[in-house]
Amino acid sequence: MCCNSCVISDDDDDDVDSLQTKAQDIPHKTGETKEVTTSQDVRATIPTEEHKNSSETTPKEKVKVDSSQEVGLEEVQLQKKVPSLQTIPEKLEKVPVKEQEVQTTEKVFGIMSASELHSAVNRLEAVASRLETLAQKSTSAGSSKSSSGGGESEVVTPSVTAFDEIVNSSVGKFVDLSNKIQGDVQTVGAMVQRGFNNLRQYIYVASRSKQPSEAVMEKLFDPVKKVIEEAMTFKDNNRPSKQFNHLSAIAESLPALCWVRVAPTPGPYVKDMQDAGMFYTNRVLKEYKDKDQTHVDWVKTWNDTLSKTIAYIKEFHTTGLSWNPQGGEASAVSGSTGGAPVPPPPGPPPPPPPPAMNAPPPSSGPSEDDARAALMDALNKGTDITSGLRHVSDAKKTHKNPNLRRTSQDNADGLKKVTDDMKTHKNPTLRQGPKPFKAAAPQTAPKPGKPAVQAPAAAAKKPPVFELQDKRWAIEYQEGNKNIEVADTNLKQTVYAFKCNNCVIKVKNKLNSITLDSCKKTAIVFDDVVSSLEFINCQSVQGQVMGKVPTISIDKTDGCLIYLSKDSLDTEIVTAKSSEMNVLVPKDDGDFTEFALPEQFKTTWDGSKFNTVQTDIA
Repeated sequence: MCCNSCVISDDDDDDVDSLQTKAQDIPHKTGETKEVTTSQDVRATIPTEEHKNSSETTPKEKVKVDSSQEVGLEEVQLQKKVPSLQTIPEKLEKVPVKEQEVQTTEKVFGIMSASELHSAVNRLEAVASRLETLAQKSTSAGSSKSSSGGGESEVVTPSVTAFDEIVNSSVGKFVDLSNKIQGDVQTVGAMVQRGFNNLRQYIYVASRSKQPSEAVMEKLFDPVKKVIEEAMTFKDNNRPSKQFNHLSAIAESLPALCWVRVAPTPGPYVKDMQDAGMFYTNRVLKEYKDKDQTHVDWVKTWNDTLSKTIAYIKEFHTTGLSWNPQGGEASAVSGSTGGAPVPPPPGPPPPPPPPAMNAPPPSSGPSEDDARAALMDALNKGTDITSGLRHVSDAKKTHKNPNLRRTSQDNADGLKKVTDDMKTHKNPTLRQGPKPFKAAAPQTAPKPGKPAVQAPAAAAKKPPVFELQDKRWAIEYQEGNKNIEVADTNLKQTVYAFKCNNCVIKVKNKLNSITLDSCKKTAIVFDDVVSSLEFINCQSVQGQVMGKVPTISIDKTDGCLIYLSKDSLDTEIVTAKSSEMNVLVPKDDGDFTEFALPEQFKTTWDGSKFNTVQTDIA
């Protein structure tokens, strides 16, 4: 039994459910022991003493020598009142214990005193607490080790997580809008998704490995590069498409994914690629601004994706892609995805195989082996090979019998006179007959691995263009337009005319330069030019300057007429591979005097150098 002076140590933090004591088989011999069992299965032996004065027991105690012995009413009440070890002090204070009964019980039964029992219980509790602490530590260590070992291969760094947010939000929305638009835009949207997924894998490898050699990095980046090349090829092969501006916008700006290979300014590089595609995205906005909001959202989402990429680079890869100096080899890490996003659906199935070509029918003649065998047999005959030839007499030889060379038409009377109307070179009507028959070339099967060559189709007529593209006025594919006027110009702008036929172009104010490329029967009139006026691959063109022009360049042009003003008489004219060039110089009365530029030159050697002079034009 315990008394009110029993104290429990505050250092024991572990809970003990209950402490139950049982008196088992109390012996009457000295040296025997009694077991006290706790809830933690910790057993301790308590020595007992032989009770000599058994006659001193009072009638109040009930003594039984079997396993169900009762040790007094107070002790039974104490057992029922102790549910847990922490509440022992409080419960024991409520149990009334008489000191005389305790002493009497100790003498009769020979059990431990209250202080000894308290000391033994404390020791048992300390042992149980230590065992539980060791068990918890081993369990937690094992679980942490297993969790760390199982999740090591799936560690994703914050840089990869941030890029996943761009892929899942902006790129995912862009792909959804592309699928909604359908057509070629849907195809290029799938390319963009594959490009970003491949780039995400490259960034993941960089976060898990140290920087490899240039050859390894090129191999790891190869999937991204193939997607970019595929987008450019798709754009070039679909120029007639109505969504060509969409395709051009992606093809021009998708190389922004190469920022992982750019140092030390990857952010500005992405900005440059975004600006390169902005020319075509503005065209899409201009075309669909009031027609279809889906196309407008498509452009805004793509620009937002590139803007978020720039912000991501500034946060995690300011001066270039960051590699992990403590990581492993890049070639070993490249096989892991690190929880990559769900890959896009597979592309369309490959085209069906070409139809089988009909095999040529077997030849009815002798085979090549038979012909070779016959030749060898004939050679083996030696001089007997001519034994089968028929003898020809001199009478049958034309060189020995002139009569064999004459025919009935050799007589003068037998000849027929050919008149002028029968001669094809004097009678053109004889040359207008049907063309002689020409056998068609046999069709042969194309060689494997090489596509069949088809005749080029006639080029489709392209729509005329007249618009300001950034700082250049583009005038293209104009036919018979005599009223083309460029009025709103400045010193930073240029005029570029391409494949215009039978047109007149008027340019107001002062600008940088003017170029006519592959134009026919086209005239241009302008005020002032800062740089030059150029004619390239033109035929029968004219140019008139009203103000001043420093340089006029004529290259590969047949037929060029230039009108100069009084302020431009000091103009430098540079010509190359051109003909029929004439310059008109103004006179005081307002008329012009025409001068021809030389086309032929003579070069001579004077002993130390070549001298070139123009020749007289007849």
